[in-house]
Amino acid sequence: MKVNKSSILRKVLAVSLAAAMITGTGFTTAGYYIGTSGVSVSAADLTYGDFKYWVQSDNTIIITEYIGERYIENLIIPGKIDGKTVSKIGYWSLENGYRIGNITIPAGITEIFSPFRKCSNLKSVTVSPDNSMYSSENGVLFNKDKTELIFCPPKKQGTFKMPASVTSVDDEAFRNSILTNISFSPALKSIGEYSFGFCENLADITLPDNLTSIGDGAFIGCKSLKNIKLPEKTEFIGDDAFERCTSLAEITVPAGVTSVGNGVFSECSSLKTVKIDAALTSIPHHMFYECLKLTSVNIPNSVKSIGMDAFFRCQSLTEINLPEGVTSIDDCAFWDCKSLTSITFPNSVTSINSRIFNECHNMTSINVGSKNKNYSSIDGVLFSKDKSVLVAYPQGRTGTYVIPDSVKEIGAYAFHSSKLTGVTIPDSVTSMGGDCFSNSFLVSIKIPGSIKTLSYSAFNETPYLQEAILEDGVTKIEGYAFRNCYCDVNVVIPASVTLIDEWAFPGSIVAIYGKKGSYAEEYGKEYHSYANISFVSGYSNISRIDNDNIIIGDSVTVNANAVFGEGDYTYAVLYKKKFDTKWTVKQNYSSNDVISVKPAKATDYDICVKVKDSKGTIKKKFFEVKVNDKLKNTSTISATTIKKGETVTLKGSATGGISYYGSYDYAVLYKKKSETKWTVRQGYSYKDEIIVRPYKNTDYDICIKVKDSNGNIAKKFFSVKVL
Repeated sequence: MKVNKSSILRKVLAVSLAAAMITGTGFTTAGYYIGTSGVSVSAADLTYGDFKYWVQSDNTIIITEYIGERYIENLIIPGKIDGKTVSKIGYWSLENGYRIGNITIPAGITEIFSPFRKCSNLKSVTVSPDNSMYSSENGVLFNKDKTELIFCPPKKQGTFKMPASVTSVDDEAFRNSILTNISFSPALKSIGEYSFGFCENLADITLPDNLTSIGDGAFIGCKSLKNIKLPEKTEFIGDDAFERCTSLAEITVPAGVTSVGNGVFSECSSLKTVKIDAALTSIPHHMFYECLKLTSVNIPNSVKSIGMDAFFRCQSLTEINLPEGVTSIDDCAFWDCKSLTSITFPNSVTSINSRIFNECHNMTSINVGSKNKNYSSIDGVLFSKDKSVLVAYPQGRTGTYVIPDSVKEIGAYAFHSSKLTGVTIPDSVTSMGGDCFSNSFLVSIKIPGSIKTLSYSAFNETPYLQEAILEDGVTKIEGYAFRNCYCDVNVVIPASVTLIDEWAFPGSIVAIYGKKGSYAEEYGKEYHSYANISFVSGYSNISRIDNDNIIIGDSVTVNANAVFGEGDYTYAVLYKKKFDTKWTVKQNYSSNDVISVKPAKATDYDICVKVKDSKGTIKKKFFEVKVNDKLKNTSTISATTIKKGETVTLKGSATGGISYYGSYDYAVLYKKKSETKWTVRQGYSYKDEIIVRPYKNTDYDICIKVKDSNGNIAKKFFSVKVL
């Protein structure tokens, strides 16, 4: 929150001149007393009745604390103590949760210190008509000539019409108000910071035509506010002005606006469309942060930059048109925009942060204008102009990818959250940025020796990673490189590696493969900081399979491999039913390292992969595979003919498929037989018994869907006649 020092000073000086009697109802609060420059006070509190006080250097009194009854309807501040005039009420004087109904302030008071801000039950404020600085109307506090609205008690109910003389509303004036409607003064020009903050009952307001300035957080948290039109004369909209206005559906930023603060519409979860008529030079930081329903926004041609988190988690945004003239796009600008599928950067862009598309899981193409001086694109992948740096790979693509030989550097976050299962890195690449493969779907990766350092968080939280092979030449593994890799990961570390960070593998189960006497062996046996690490020495079979739980008719792919043996390898694959003794040879020793096995029965199988090096030394590795019957929907219905008003019980059940822990999800849909549109009675849920009560004398169709753990679906249909 910005501090308006001139406003605060003006208010303190004004209050210091007032001799007022102000009566209010509700809670009062304070903080600590901030003394005025040049005023000294006694070192210790003195006590007078229910009050603590200090004697000031001018021989007047400042009340520092009320210590009387916690619940009191009428509290009278004394005018004199020991013959000395009470001139000030300190910041903490009415703190500590006292519930006070009415407060009477004597005429001698010249300063009251930020005094009604936390008076959460206050209903009205009344000022003596003789006061030369302040006035009140309908329980609301103003300056004397009612050009400045200072404070509206939060428990004032119903509606409020602002006097026509008001030109400004002070900071926090209506904060936490329960008013449902406010009529604004036609003369109003400025609205202060947080002046209507958290007015949760305020549904519709009409701002006056003369309004030019809307302060920081002016309408923050007005969750019932559905409609608001910004006047054409509006010039300034402060930070977070409409943040968390969760009912606001549309807004237009008028042409006269010259300054828009950060986070203006952040967390406006119902906001669908935004029209920007103003000639803005930038889309500020967090401007549309978590506007979950935002589908479109026009970006003016005047915009040069897109700020950090500008469209963060705008999950309904299907397209974004960047005008020629945009030069920079900041960190996380389009983070988690799940509906975005492609984007084209104009030729004018000179700076693109690599994290702008993090969590954009449906992004399949990132392009840039052919005349851009800093960037280029090949087949929807973003590179530096000379294609030496791979900047960003679209996260929505699946399968595998071969990095071009022109690339020397993989940028930070380049493959973050990518759905790719494999990436081939050429020897031309010499460096990789932090988090370059973090949160990705990678299963296997080979790091060439041209890359000397495996970067910080390179494979952080890659949940499907099974294998990472570091080739000879790699020398260092940085911290969190394999943090929270939830599968059992085989990491092959060559003798060239001489430094591994203590926190390279936290939260992971890792088998390190290395040579006897190497640094990898020393690390594997000694450094287990928040990781489960084992070490396997020398020649090893590191073969793997792509799936150990399949449906009959599917295949298991064997990826055969070995490390630290002598010369070239050959591979053999055998398989058998779990309880058989005879093995079937799928492949005898061959250089082919990708072998497909298709079991013929729905039962458990053993698979054996043999690796033989050039010396004839054989290493075996065994796998278990569960083969399931195809998913079958065995759901039932209690009756096919009923009377109107009676119920039908549907019982969901299934066999086969991939069912972890024997569980399935069930969905139920129904329709009249004469119609085509289905109505969902129950979305997918573990609940397997559903009761349906048809409401028309007609024939109905009912569909029960069952879904297994892998997303396979089987349907079953029933007909019900209602008499």
